[in-house]
Amino acid sequence: MKRSTVTAIVIVLALIILGALFYQASQRTATVTSPSPSPSDRPSAAASPSASPLSSSPATSTAPVTVDFTSTGFSPKTVNVTSGTTITFKNSTAEDVQPSSDPHPQHTINPELNVGVISAGQSKTITVNQKGSYGMHNHFDPTDTLSVVVQ
Repeated sequence: MKRSTVTAIVIVLALIILGALFYQASQRTATVTSPSPSPSDRPSAAASPSASPLSSSPATSTAPVTVDFTSTGFSPKTVNVTSGTTITFKNSTAEDVQPSSDPHPQHTINPELNVGVISAGQSKTITVNQKGSYGMHNHFDPTDTLSVVVQ
């Protein structure tokens, strides 16, 4: 086979694989169940594929909260806070991270959760006000997820 034919086949296969990966990542989105959830309106784990079950979540916090991003993703995976609480996102990796609200890549569920790019070793702090249950992810790797519940 000619070298140009082999090169063309490799490029086509690479594009197919990349397209499949992007499609798979775009299917991993969460939705807001209610702008102001009451205890009876709280979503189940099935309502948000990136959220941890609320029944096993930590207690709601009014104190400032820190979410650490490491080589294994966000820690903790679920944050429960009251409206008006500050959340600091700390990047403990050598790469940039961009915590963003779902869905990827639009980030429209709760724009106040769109933190922006955080360089390696840096932190950014936001204040959350909009009540609800929200999925978040790292824009650069949407498989790294976090659930934020604002009461």
